[in-house]
Amino acid sequence: MEFKRVLKRFMSINRDYIPSLLAALFFLVGNQGLVAYINYTAGNLTDAITSVNFRLFGQYILILVLMQVFHLYAEYQVNYRVNYLSESFVKRLRIHTYGKITAASMRWLDENKLGDIVSRINGDLNALVGQVNTFMTWQLSGAVTFLVYMTACFLISWKLTLIGFAIVPVLAVFQFLTGKPIARLGQKRSVAEGEANGMFMDLVGGLSLIKIFRAEKELSGKYGRQVEKTVSANVKSFALEFIMNPLQILMGYLPNIIILIVGSRIVLQGEMTVGMLFSYILLSSGALDTVSGLSWQVRNIYDTIGISKRIFEIWDIEEEKNTGTVCEKKNDIPVQFEKVCFGYYEGQQILHEVSFTISEGENVAVVGASGSGKSTVMKLLSGFYEKDSGSIKIYGSELEDWNKEKLREHMSYVGQDTYLFPGSIYDNVEVADENADRQQVLDVICAVGLDKLDLYSPVGERGVMLSGGQRQRVAVARALLKKSDILLMDEPTAALDTESEYYVKEAVERFAGGKTCITIAHRLSTIYNADKILCMKDGRIVESGTHEELMELNGVYRALYVKQETVK
Repeated sequence: MEFKRVLKRFMSINRDYIPSLLAALFFLVGNQGLVAYINYTAGNLTDAITSVNFRLFGQYILILVLMQVFHLYAEYQVNYRVNYLSESFVKRLRIHTYGKITAASMRWLDENKLGDIVSRINGDLNALVGQVNTFMTWQLSGAVTFLVYMTACFLISWKLTLIGFAIVPVLAVFQFLTGKPIARLGQKRSVAEGEANGMFMDLVGGLSLIKIFRAEKELSGKYGRQVEKTVSANVKSFALEFIMNPLQILMGYLPNIIILIVGSRIVLQGEMTVGMLFSYILLSSGALDTVSGLSWQVRNIYDTIGISKRIFEIWDIEEEKNTGTVCEKKNDIPVQFEKVCFGYYEGQQILHEVSFTISEGENVAVVGASGSGKSTVMKLLSGFYEKDSGSIKIYGSELEDWNKEKLREHMSYVGQDTYLFPGSIYDNVEVADENADRQQVLDVICAVGLDKLDLYSPVGERGVMLSGGQRQRVAVARALLKKSDILLMDEPTAALDTESEYYVKEAVERFAGGKTCITIAHRLSTIYNADKILCMKDGRIVESGTHEELMELNGVYRALYVKQETVK
């Protein structure tokens, strides 16, 4: 059964809570047993009243009071333990899913839309959390209640139980069959809502472009059509519910009617007292209430299965490989590429036998036209992707042999797309080195020329309260604060004005002294002083040397330089 596989998968991350779950079940069964006994005693009390037996009346009143006290204690234990387990499961569910996202390979993250990922976390995961709470507080309790009450009914009168509950299997099948199509419509609605949420996030993220290109009407139409799918699924689901609910209510009454008629006859025949019939009706009604809600429970189960599939897809994503054991340097050569080939997709080669060596403390620039493979080299260096062939050595060890956490301790990074956390400028810089003291953080912020800004106010989502140049300077400050041996910079000055570029250059020269710097640059005027320039074309390193040496070659680098100077 599919739900069994979902439950097994869910419990695989919650095995340590099994003893707590068993304890909760113990109190749940005990509590329902107490309630059943209270109902049974209520019948005896009724018989004592009809027989005018005051002695028995007093005894049963005392028993009811004592049982009610025990019931209140057991009810507290059940509520506390079930809610504790529910919240614990929810916490584990969120942490496990978040952990899978953070452990995902860059290939998976690049191939999946951010809007869809966020929709699964915010929409599907929250819905699954609700289903977990429902299962723990209602479905599990309902199953225990049915079993306990049915057992009590059988002990009071097996004959009445066999006759009165004969229609229950038919009722259960009917509830199951009516709940299944409603649940399927609910699954379609969840998928449609997820796609609509993802589309909405994309629209909000690109709102400025939408306005500039006057695409509001077209994209609003697309979003409207997606929302219409959700509405259509909801309307169909409600229509089916309006048809099925009266039938379910009618069928829910039938067992009670049969029990009342047959039970009255048994009482008249002297085989059961009026009080026991009263107790029986109380217990059977409680058992039948759980069956009457079966359609709703079936719908919840199918909703859970549908939602779980989308969450489990995240759990099954390709994780970044981290099987290496190397944690220390073998030699003093930071980077060695030897005939490295790589492609993001099979049959689409990006790098072709790329080879170069970078010495310790060397300032190296990688240049070339767009699409020549510069950023790909940086991604391979960072361990985000694995090469197809060749060798990449970091301090003498193959990159794949390094423990990824230890490898990245040696590296700082400034990317093309600057990401800032919603905290302050100070928070965004400090995150690079949790052991840095306040003065060290302020020194590097001052070095990039941000000391005149408010360092402790939130910068907004992705740093929206700062200009592009200011965001880039925060990213540079963050990279310089980290005590790393290798500094990777992908177009660090591309979005900077002249003043910002000056501050960044000064900061890099001051704080990157002794570090191995590898910089991707389009603006060749920023890398005149590089110790080595690697010029790439079509995924190959075609030239290597200093600025003067490459200019003398009169090749690709010189052509790029002349073109930029001509444009100026």
